Amino acid sequence: MATFYLDFENGNDSNDGTTFANRWKTITSGATAARTAAGDIIRIMKSPDPVSLGVNATFTKQSQTITLASAVTANIDTCEALWTASANVTPTLNTTRKEGANAIQLAIAAGFTTGRVAYRATGTLNLSAYNNISFWIRTSIATAANTFRIDLCSDTAGATPVHSFTIDTAFATNTYKPITFKNGSALSSSIQSVAITALLDPGTNTILIDNIIACNDLHFNSLIGTSSSATNMIWYPIRSINGTTVIIEQEQNNIQGTNTSRGWHDTTTTTTAYVRDTIRLTSQQAMNEAGATGNHIIYSGGWDRTNMSTQNGVTFVASDRNVMTAQTIHTNSLTRLTIEKMAVLWGNSPFTAGNTYLKFLNCGHYGTAATFTLSGDSYVANHTVISTNSVGISSTSSKLQSPVSHSNGSSGIATGGYCIVNDAVLQNNNSTGLTNNGFCIAQDIVCRDNSTTGVSNSGGMELNGLTTSGNGSNAVSNTGLLRLNNASISEGTPFSNGIVIASIRASRYSTFVGYQFANNNVVVDDVPTPVHGTATRSYRHQPTTNTFSEYPFVQPLQPFAVGASTLVTFKIWVYRTSINVEGRVRLKGWVTPGVDADVTATITAAINTWQELTVTCTPSAAGVVQIDLESYALGASTGAVYFGDATVTQA
Repeated sequence: MATFYLDFENGNDSNDGTTFANRWKTITSGATAARTAAGDIIRIMKSPDPVSLGVNATFTKQSQTITLASAVTANIDTCEALWTASANVTPTLNTTRKEGANAIQLAIAAGFTTGRVAYRATGTLNLSAYNNISFWIRTSIATAANTFRIDLCSDTAGATPVHSFTIDTAFATNTYKPITFKNGSALSSSIQSVAITALLDPGTNTILIDNIIACNDLHFNSLIGTSSSATNMIWYPIRSINGTTVIIEQEQNNIQGTNTSRGWHDTTTTTTAYVRDTIRLTSQQAMNEAGATGNHIIYSGGWDRTNMSTQNGVTFVASDRNVMTAQTIHTNSLTRLTIEKMAVLWGNSPFTAGNTYLKFLNCGHYGTAATFTLSGDSYVANHTVISTNSVGISSTSSKLQSPVSHSNGSSGIATGGYCIVNDAVLQNNNSTGLTNNGFCIAQDIVCRDNSTTGVSNSGGMELNGLTTSGNGSNAVSNTGLLRLNNASISEGTPFSNGIVIASIRASRYSTFVGYQFANNNVVVDDVPTPVHGTATRSYRHQPTTNTFSEYPFVQPLQPFAVGASTLVTFKIWVYRTSINVEGRVRLKGWVTPGVDADVTATITAAINTWQELTVTCTPSAAGVVQIDLESYALGASTGAVYFGDATVTQA
């Protein structure tokens, strides 16, 4: 087992990777199969830590707009007016834009070869407070790297470049590319125009350019948030910057007016704005060697930028759909790999996880076009997903521990096959928080402010611990089999009507407000009247003729712990509106030690009268007691049964 070193910015793949001084540059060509083996650790240098913008910003709940207290960038050109074009180039304005109302379109005809394509006189710009430029650009045909150059010029005709930046990555067809150039020193104090120059013949090609800015830390390959922590993972990708207005993005090729992002996921706040830079990747990073049982190869991000001796951050990389049309970090059908503290901005799919026994620890992805798809007994812990154009995480036969998924174009998490999801926080997604169509065991799920439903289940689900609020339609929509245990639900219409639930496990100590669910056409809800004693709500069953004494509707309550050798007494007040329905309480046998038969009590009181039902047992050892509330019909006509306040004693 060996430790290797990798630096996406300043490494060299001809090195042996065994020391910081001899670090590799890429996973694909540095960490080759010949150089790595099961049990090895590849340390990867972190990206820069977050920095303060030095101004406050207002992050508004469910808004794409972040408003800075003052501007920290300067517009070079907003691309809202025509450029002056060379021969065989036609300039027009195009609404396929990233900012404002238009992008500048430059249609290059076959007669054009190389040279200045077009320029825009900007007026005199003092850009000496800035070191970088950033902008969006796309081409109508696949275009080679180093075809175009952006020039900032000292004359008004784009003929005298002061700063020239060659676009050194390729273009795919009609895919916007975020470009950030770092000059390394201050830009000129007297810029008069901006120009685009063709260094190679671009062919018959139509270019769109938009939102050209001079900048420092805030640019289109950075992320914006509210934390200074090097390990914080709550960040948003950026679509446009114009003065004090920053628009957060959902996917790099989305245009203004088509973004389905629901914006900032949390409460509205005004606080110091932070940004974190990314490391630009120019090619897919593909693994080359599999690990072994109990001996993964570990790709470990977040190592310090001095000598990679301390893991104190995260490696954020900027992908590009133009050159990585599939995955950014590609596990290459290899098994038993661990990826930790790696995060991907932009691109298509962030990681591949279609093979078996993969681990992703403390990773994330932001603004990707496609979901992160898991299968094959993969394990994901503390993964953060924000503003993808799809489902945040799509999991089949995998385990997710403590995922965070916010403001995505579809569901926060979608599960199929056999999955386990624990401690998930799913907010502000443009569909549901958690969608299941397989068999899912979930625990401690928080779903807030999703556009439709907190949890949508069409498969089989055991859900232990659910907290919901603010979801658009309801808290839970179910057309499969669902067992719900311990829920705190505040939606006005928490459960969809007419859903089929095999068994509902509800705690008397949980918070339910107007919930409703159904099984075998029995409608069950939580109502404010009638109530007994000091209780404020009652469970209401409305059994149909599909139920009878031998086959009642069953609502299990939360089991409660008991000690040994003393009498346990459970009491509950029951009420019915018709003699054609009955309510019954059942203390389950073979659950509590020493209790080898069910114990039941059935309502006998007249209609519209509260009656207290009592069941008792004496456990032979410490354990739990399971109580079921049951209802059923006695004849052709039906009514309602209400279960009121309950008490448990052991003495």
